[in-house]
Amino acid sequence: MSDGKQPEALRINNRKVVLDTLKQTEKTTIATLSKDLGLSKTTLAKIIKHFLNQQIILSSGKEASTAEGGKKAEAYRFNNHRPIRFAWSSMKSSY
Repeated sequence: MSDGKQPEALRINNRKVVLDTLKQTEKTTIATLSKDLGLSKTTLAKIIKHFLNQQIILSSGKEASTAEGGKKAEAYRFNNHRPIRFAWSSMKSSY
């Protein structure tokens, strides 16, 4: 029976994939990451929160509204001023 916790190896892999993607893009949103990586928005929100708390990524502000309207998405970008070795050392801590 699952206790609802994500296995550590999967958590680390998901963080690495998200971080690698953020390093390769100028900025992106949770919705775009979800579409591109196939991860749930909930999982991505937890990963983004973790990286924001560690200052590994930064908020880039709100994106432009779509033709349909609705809530503007928050965009995120990799923090180029944060040493990458710090980023890798933070992979194992909890969400």
